[in-house]
Amino acid sequence: MIYSIIKRIPGSQGTKVLIGTTLMLTVGSLPFWAKRFKNKENKAGHDLFSSEKPEAIEQMQEERKAKILTKVT
Repeated sequence: MIYSIIKRIPGSQGTKVLIGTTLMLTVGSLPFWAKRFKNKENKAGHDLFSSEKPEAIEQMQEERKAKILTKVT
């Protein structure tokens, strides 16, 4: 089935391989991008490439610092 579709593409064998590979990579990455754009409102630190810490971790670290400071003084 895929071969019959790629066979109809005009061009050399290299062109067919390039277009076929691009289509397969696109189809394979669709679930990732669909999931990524499904939730537009991401919290800080919950994004795939986020450099921020999640809010829960920041709160926990602040509480630990507060406990340490109260023990020291």
